[in-house]
Amino acid sequence: MRPKISVLTAVFNGERYLCQAIDSILNQSFEDFELILIDDASNDDTPSIISSYQDPRIISIRNDSNIGLTRSLNKALEHAKGEFIARQDADDISMNTRLARQFDFMINHSQVGLLGTACRIIDSKGMLRGYIDQPIDDIEIRWFSLLENSFFHSSVMIRSEVLRNNSIMYDERFRVTQDYDLWIRLLDYTQGANLQQRLVCIREGGEISTQNQREQMDNHDRIALGAIKNQISNADLDLNDLSCLRNFFVGGPAPESGCSFSGEALLSIYYELYQQFRSRYENHSASINKLDKEVSIQILKTFSHPKNWGEWFVAYPFAHKLNSFAIPEFFFEVVRYLYLHFEIHCKRLTSIGKVVFRNIFIETQ
Repeated sequence: MRPKISVLTAVFNGERYLCQAIDSILNQSFEDFELILIDDASNDDTPSIISSYQDPRIISIRNDSNIGLTRSLNKALEHAKGEFIARQDADDISMNTRLARQFDFMINHSQVGLLGTACRIIDSKGMLRGYIDQPIDDIEIRWFSLLENSFFHSSVMIRSEVLRNNSIMYDERFRVTQDYDLWIRLLDYTQGANLQQRLVCIREGGEISTQNQREQMDNHDRIALGAIKNQISNADLDLNDLSCLRNFFVGGPAPESGCSFSGEALLSIYYELYQQFRSRYENHSASINKLDKEVSIQILKTFSHPKNWGEWFVAYPFAHKLNSFAIPEFFFEVVRYLYLHFEIHCKRLTSIGKVVFRNIFIETQ
């Protein structure tokens, strides 16, 4: 009988955390699934760990030679029979209601073909280190995906028919960042969403997620630039511009060639991109109104970072143009703190910036 869900895990020398990853799937409250384990020619204890499991829902495949994560995941896709495809990295953990909650959502939202969740961050010992949320609805995801990956790979569930009907698989040209590329292409054919519940634990500092950072960022920026050109056909950006924007508003390394833009110049580019994006989706008024708030918060948070205080005063007018809502309470506290510690913390502010800053402080009283 065809299972409802196919869970895909590819592993290379993953003996340290593999049992935790496998157990977290086998202990799901939703039981109608198959777990496809691809051992990518591991030379540690991974093969014996996999063979120690006798659960009939496990399909174990061992590669004759090491072919990498991307090709291994495509091999798993070729064997998958489920109505939905779920991902699970070999060093991460799924909460026991993850599959049930995602399955229920997909059944009740037929327009969504790509679904992730928020996550918990854990360290090498499994200790909780923090939380990361993701944009929730389709329009939010489409905007934020232009500069960053809006899905955790280990949290994703995909509607199989969207993959099959559009001949979509992982692009084997990408040794890393293959997930971000896949999401961008899927969003051409279906809607995306993220559950607010933190249903996966992502391993901080794991080899799978942090290896080859420069290659990841180079791939990321090329994929992001393609996504922007697809969403905003008249966007006047090159790869270096995109890398500067991503570095400033999201993080990650700056482009190797450097970045000559001021914060104000980057904000102008960011704001113009958003206005073009906004005009494309203006018929989705509820989502756009919500996104206006999120983007204004993103601008304010970026310029609240100490490295950007010298240009902080330019951020408020842009954020205010997007949204005349009352600035969130957490931002009130940022403003009050910085103002009250003015001489110590705000020496980089220009004289004009100080005047604007005082006016904003007064508005928050």
